[in-house]
Amino acid sequence: MPPFEEIDNTADWAFRVSAPSIEALFTEGAESLYRMSGVQMEPASGKIRKILLSADDRESLFIQWLNELVFLLDRERLALHGIQIDQLTDTGLIASGHPAEVRSVGKYVKAATYSGLRITQTDGVWQATVVLDV
Repeated sequence: MPPFEEIDNTADWAFRVSAPSIEALFTEGAESLYRMSGVQMEPASGKIRKILLSADDRESLFIQWLNELVFLLDRERLALHGIQIDQLTDTGLIASGHPAEVRSVGKYVKAATYSGLRITQTDGVWQATVVLDV
């Protein structure tokens, strides 16, 4: 099964992401967001950027994670290369990556939404379906 597929959605964009672990799901979610947006990055810096987030539950944490990446794209013109999930619980995330200046974005995302959000695990495969407001 491919790690990412675009899903038809009437007004916004939607995608489904698959991964072998919950940590990989968060990483693949970030990569999928970048691919959907057409993000082109400069080479990454040697610095490490840490992101610490907390939420009420796993689904909220996933949306917060994606929206933090949208914020970095929009406000700082940065994307993270080589993302690693350093620590993950149902309500907390510590992630790191090498910041890279964004050369171009094909289409800007306003936010990841809770619309239709589902995170499931079946037969060892984690999946999330996400709708992006564009």
